Parts: sequence; structure tokens; C-alpha cells
Amino acid sequence: MAFNTVLDYFALADGVKLACKGSTENAAATVVEAPLNDKGEVPAHEVLETVRSPSCEYEMLAAWARGAESTPDPVQLGGVSTADSKTFVLTNLTINTQAGSPPAISASGTQVKTGAAEGDVFNIPAFSVLFKHAAQILWSAFTLSGSGCHLTTANYAASATPSRGTVNGGTVSHDVVSGRIVANLTITQTGDTEPTLTPGTGWDVTAPLTKTKGDAQYPSWTCTLTKYLTKTIAQAQS
Repeated sequence: MAFNTVLDYFALADGVKLACKGSTENAAATVVEAPLNDKGEVPAHEVLETVRSPSCEYEMLAAWARGAESTPDPVQLGGVSTADSKTFVLTNLTINTQAGSPPAISASGTQVKTGAAEGDVFNIPAFSVLFKHAAQILWSAFTLSGSGCHLTTANYAASATPSRGTVNGGTVSHDVVSGRIVANLTITQTGDTEPTLTPGTGWDVTAPLTKTKGDAQYPSWTCTLTKYLTKTIAQAQS
């Protein structure tokens, strides 16, 4: 593999708006150990399937949008991709935005049965990340008010939990459950008015505004919001 070649396990980079700048394979074997014997030893063990749980880091080259009419299909938690002759499903997409820094985008997932077909997924709602070094409000997750209150970080994590069926330790089926987007916010208060945050449609405040005030510092507020996603069923369940 060439020095500048990076494996994009989840096929998110298009080379125009998003570039994959780093990836990690994260391979681990499943090991089954027999109960300890009377001496405290492991008397037998078996090394079974090796499963890779790769992660990728991306750099924005322009504004990046997915899921709207004029952009590619939505990003899917549970969506299947192929890399290095292996099959993977996406389980996490993170978009971190901060004043004074470019958006930091990363993805991770897990290996499933080679050649596995597309199954049930959680479609991440349409979004657009601006090509700017600023904290951003995505998915109309909230509105912020308060004179002198400024959004300094807004970090978003879309995730689903993978499950798998196995035979003799080898994966034969997979699914994803519990799809959601979690937004973690930091707000700086420079005036006398405390911030007020109103969640958007479908969002809930799951950790309310909490104030921190250090010595010779402006007050800082943190808050967490969550949006639970609806699963798209691939076919009728029998």
C-alpha cells in the first residue's frame, strides 16, 4: 500500500468534499477459555473468529451534506460497505465542531459476515456541515438565546449498537439497535443573562444546562440533547 493511501472502510469520502486522512483496523480475536483448574491455570483455550472494528478520520475539503434531495443518499447506521475484501457495517458517525477549529469527522463500525446483504438500518437525518471553523447547530437540534451567550463547541455523535449471531464462534448474522444522535454543547456567557436553550423537534434535553465558573474566567455552560432514530426495516420479519 502506498504511503499516502488510506483505506476508507465506510466509503464516506468522495475526494471532493470529504477526504479520509487516517484509518485504524482494530483487529481482535475471540478467545474462549476453559474455567480455571485446581491450580489456578487455564487448562484449555480456543482462538475463534478474528473481528475487525475499524475507525476512520476525515478532513473536510468543502461543505459536506448528506441526505437532502441535492446530495447523496443518507448516511446509514448499519449500512454495509466493503473494504479489503471484507464486509463492514457503520455503527458510529461523529461530527465535532468548535470555534477556531475545522470540523472533525470520524466514523467507526464492525466487521460482519463477508458478503452480508444490507439489513435494517437507522437513516441519519439530512444534515449539512459548513466549511467553517466554528461551532455549528446541526439537524436544527436547538436554538440558543441570551445576550452575550456564545456557542463554543457542539459535538454530535450518531450511533447504533451492533448485535451478531454466531455458529462455532463465526458470525452468521448481524443487526443494529438503539439508534440515536447525541449532541454535547458548551456555551460561554459573557453578559449578565444566563443562556436559554430550546430543543428542536424530536430532540430532548437529556442533561440540562450546568454552569461552571473558574477563577478569573467567564462562566461556561454544558448541556446534552438526544434524538432517538426510527429504524428502516429492510424486509418483512417472519
